Amino acid sequence: MAKIKIGAFIIPIRFHECDNYYKTYLDFAVNLEEAGFDEVYIGEHLTDTREDIRSNVVFSSALLSRTKRIKVGLAALPLVHYSIPHLIKILEDLYLLSQERLMIGISPGALKSDLEYLGIDSAKRMSLFNIKIEEFFNLKSNSRLLSKIDPKDIFTTVLAAYPAALKNAAGYEMSFISSNFTSRDWLSIHADCYKSGMTDNLSNLSISSFSDYWSIGWNLVPNYSDYTEASKKIIANSNKYISDKLSSAGKCEIVHGKRFIENDIHKNDNNLNKTDLIIQDIDTVISQTKRLKSSRSIIINIYDCLSDNTYRKAIFDLPSHFKSKF
Repeated sequence: MAKIKIGAFIIPIRFHECDNYYKTYLDFAVNLEEAGFDEVYIGEHLTDTREDIRSNVVFSSALLSRTKRIKVGLAALPLVHYSIPHLIKILEDLYLLSQERLMIGISPGALKSDLEYLGIDSAKRMSLFNIKIEEFFNLKSNSRLLSKIDPKDIFTTVLAAYPAALKNAAGYEMSFISSNFTSRDWLSIHADCYKSGMTDNLSNLSISSFSDYWSIGWNLVPNYSDYTEASKKIIANSNKYISDKLSSAGKCEIVHGKRFIENDIHKNDNNLNKTDLIIQDIDTVISQTKRLKSSRSIIINIYDCLSDNTYRKAIFDLPSHFKSKF
């Protein structure tokens, strides 16, 4: 297995009303570099009232100006929101600011409310995305700056249980990240979908191993029993918030896994125990990562518990734990 990278994913599901959370999370992300993290990924939603980093480009610009080593990923840019020629020019500036530390995530977008806010017909999202992703790669390949980016640093994020679109990601030689909120039941299917794209396009690909193009997100909470009760409540509420959103879209199986299908759980039966969807044991993440042969990055979801010193320390200690095992 190649030397694996350790990353963190930031788009806090916030339950604290606080207008200075940008600074709080920027300071925390700078500390991630000091702790030895290799990467940090920044999410983006326009209209979500809790996951409310509205521009990962703006956030990443600030973070890149305060760091020297850590790579920063836009996770992800919903291409249908953007004029692609304009976006390319923005990314060229960000690439220069990053000093070759920029990673670019692209997606069709996640929220119907974001599309409505921008006046885009949600029924046309995928057809628009297919047009814009082709335009993006054409312009990127002709960009003096963006053409220098390692193909593995262009990625897509995957939440669905059966993500057929991963075949296209392999065709574009993008890497991919399996979401921290996707049930572990579906991870091997993610790999199979990507590999099927490699098979279909084998003659055109330079990818030698799908493992080097696969990262997995984790809801890892080490030393969970020592967290404050307030932090435990935030973690549980955050997981339920995502689960409820998926339930309202009729996609409970994404987080509940095979038991949702096999046990015929009712769509509205979305009750979660306090520790559902989290992993408390570092060795479990290590063993599952090795078993699945994902060798690009381990990406840790950051919960809105930054006022809990035990939680912060547990996160900052992770690079030393992981890097001693790989």
